[in-house]
Amino acid sequence: DNSVPAESIEAGTYSSNMLLGETQQLSPTVRPRNSTDSVIYLTDDSSVLTVSNSGVVQAVGVGTATVTAAAGNQICAYTISVSMDSTMIVTEMDLALSSNTIYVGNSVSASLQVRPSSASQYATISLTSSNEKVATVNSFGRVTGVSPGTATITATAKDGSGKKATCTVTVTQPVKGVTVTPDSVV
Repeated sequence: DNSVPAESIEAGTYSSNMLLGETQQLSPTVRPRNSTDSVIYLTDDSSVLTVSNSGVVQAVGVGTATVTAAAGNQICAYTISVSMDSTMIVTEMDLALSSNTIYVGNSVSASLQVRPSSASQYATISLTSSNEKVATVNSFGRVTGVSPGTATITATAKDGSGKKATCTVTVTQPVKGVTVTPDSVV
């Protein structure tokens, strides 16, 4: 048996702060140099950091996560915080409906504009209705009239900026056709 177990593993130099979307190569040092143990990488939160078999870390979400490198029974940890730069954070939002008045049972589309436009690919926007009994809104921005009344549709950025945009929709009952019967002619 020519196996040489790892006696130590050290993290080496790495960046503990990454921007969303960036990657970096981890290069742990295993001693002795002729150790036959291969290095295995694990992440404790794959929604923040992913790591390849070769130790390439990718920042996929905002937050802090730890990547562990293991050789045999030796381990070392890389704790990395992921943040967004200013071009990824929403500074302004506008919400508009294709029509602000709809009939019960009908739908309109909400359109959202985000500034800076570079933030739109990173921003997670939630849409809510102030009164689900009057109008509902789905995650695609489709607003549907439920019963007569007024509701406020709110878009909220989930990127830490807390930016909001609102618009109002009025739902009305369609007017039923008036039927004239011959008896009512005077």
